[in-house]
Amino acid sequence: MENYHDSLHDLAAQIDRVGLHAPATILLDLLCPLDVISSQIAQFARPLVRGTSLDPYARLLAEPASWQELRRLLSRQ
Repeated sequence: MENYHDSLHDLAAQIDRVGLHAPATILLDLLCPLDVISSQIAQFARPLVRGTSLDPYARLLAEPASWQELRRLLSRQ
């Protein structure tokens, strides 16, 4: 579970590092009611992105709780 939290923390740090903190926060707030659907879309995309640099993110965001945790991490930064 620690690896899961570290991966989400790294994703939040990368979003912040590339200057997408505000747009990502707005988008995550807008998608808040759709966390389950967003996680299903990420799950659906997993076979399509397997073996690419997007694979870890699709795997991570395939759980609805990941969206909530990412939103929480970005709000703290």
